[in-house]
Amino acid sequence: MFDTCAAARTLRDAGFDESQAEAAVAMVRDAISEGAATKEDVARLESKIDAGIARLEGKIDSDIAGVKAEIADMRAEIGGMKAEIGGIKAEIGGVKAEVGGIKAEIGGIKADMGGIKADMGGLETRLTVRMYGGLGAVVVVLLAFLKLMP
Repeated sequence: MFDTCAAARTLRDAGFDESQAEAAVAMVRDAISEGAATKEDVARLESKIDAGIARLEGKIDSDIAGVKAEIADMRAEIGGMKAEIGGIKAEIGGVKAEVGGIKAEIGGIKADMGGIKADMGGLETRLTVRMYGGLGAVVVVLLAFLKLMP
């Protein structure tokens, strides 16, 4: 707290007259009182700060709740995606099984073709034998015909 009487006395002792000392002290007192905060000023400021902190805390709590809700939604979405992936894996397993069945059928067809080729070889051999047998018979008939001819 500023002691105006002591300040005026100090100025008079330094050579100021009474009116100069009072004027100087009044200027200093006014300057101090304009810039000095009162207890009421501090209380109002504390109240404003407390209200601001409460608003920020409420906003933070609201933001945290929003983030938690988003995380829950993402977890649910990830769970759905995992289920879809499981279904896709099952479909892939089914396709693999079908491909295995097709490969087995192709193997059977190849085996059948091998048998058909063997049968054709046998038929070719029999046809060749019959053709040469028939040709031989024709030759014999021709020779017999030639001998019988005069």
